[in-house]
Amino acid sequence: RALIYTNPQQCQMEDSGGRLPLHVLAATSGNVELMQLLVEEYPASVAHRDCRGFTPLCLLLKNDQVLLTLEHLRI
Repeated sequence: RALIYTNPQQCQMEDSGGRLPLHVLAATSGNVELMQLLVEEYPASVAHRDCRGFTPLCLLLKNDQVLLTLEHLRI
């Protein structure tokens, strides 16, 4: 969280696979609170596609380690 507040531009930085921090979070922990913070800082990240064509929602749906809730879908 501190990184988001001190350097909000990081929300727009892609990795080598074209993934934004929201993609990485969706594919790993799926933490709703952090995902909401990222979306608030960079709303366009919701529709951003990585190099494989996946949006963060696609990665969240593929992540079998996360119990999908309505809170995820509201983001």
